[in-house]
Amino acid sequence: MNFFEKAKRIFFNFTYKKTKLNPPSIDEQILISNLRSRITSLAKINTSLDLEIDSCWFNNKTQIRESILNNDPRYFTDWKVIKNTMLYEPPIEVLKFMQKLPVWSRWKEAIKESPVGNPRPYWAFKESSGTLIHHAYHLSQLLLKTSCSIENMSQILEFGAGYGSMCRLIHQLGFNGRYIIFDLPEFTALQEYFISSVGIPSKITRKTTSNIEKSIVLLSDFEELAKQLSDQMDTNFFIATWSISEIPISFRKKIFDLVPNVQYYLIGYQKKFGEISNLDYFVELTRKRTDYFWWNYEIDHLKENYYLVGRKKIDPD
Repeated sequence: MNFFEKAKRIFFNFTYKKTKLNPPSIDEQILISNLRSRITSLAKINTSLDLEIDSCWFNNKTQIRESILNNDPRYFTDWKVIKNTMLYEPPIEVLKFMQKLPVWSRWKEAIKESPVGNPRPYWAFKESSGTLIHHAYHLSQLLLKTSCSIENMSQILEFGAGYGSMCRLIHQLGFNGRYIIFDLPEFTALQEYFISSVGIPSKITRKTTSNIEKSIVLLSDFEELAKQLSDQMDTNFFIATWSISEIPISFRKKIFDLVPNVQYYLIGYQKKFGEISNLDYFVELTRKRTDYFWWNYEIDHLKENYYLVGRKKIDPD
């Protein structure tokens, strides 16, 4: 970043003020009411009942429940738990990388930000947010390495989906199939609120469905996920950015076993999480799965963080 860019960023951050929203409309009130009803219907958090989740996420579950019930969800990007776990402002080099792509005009339209959640605009491209630009950068790694086509996929599984930003982006790139999200129930509630608010023209359901066209399936129960993935439809794309790398190895295996024939993988992970060496874990995974072409590399702007991109090899006739 040069001096001019630094000065521009500092000036924007100093002068920027969050938009003050009008009182919620009737439609917004309904969405907020449904979100809060989802949260109040959840069982009490009990750390002894779920050993598959890292302890820090129990705190996040508590914080997101409290925030939804006590604060205006239309400002959810201001919540501490969201800022700490889901938002990121990438360096200018990430935006410049995207702008140099031959298909930048397509990305430029896809990353136009929604006012839902009242996100902070990215200082160098105010039509978008830092988080959405970074999600586009993640996805571009898969598209550049494999030349796959998002719009031609029929089923995608995202493990840990934040508030639904990647799901929104993939739909804005032309995806029209079945999009399955597996996450904690507090976050699937927020995802339903966000996805409903941004107007993705897909049916949202919290139950398994045989409809593979224009449907978003939000699941938090492993058995329900297994049931959903047991049909005859193969999953084209598995995505997990800084999510599957934050769960015990035993649970990772259970998830990967559900999608043994997925065509494409996009995983983002940190070098180490707790006592687990993620780098060693994913290197070993790629060594065993010789039926895939793998790209496993450190992220230039996030040291000790990595992308793992995979493409299934085509069997000879």
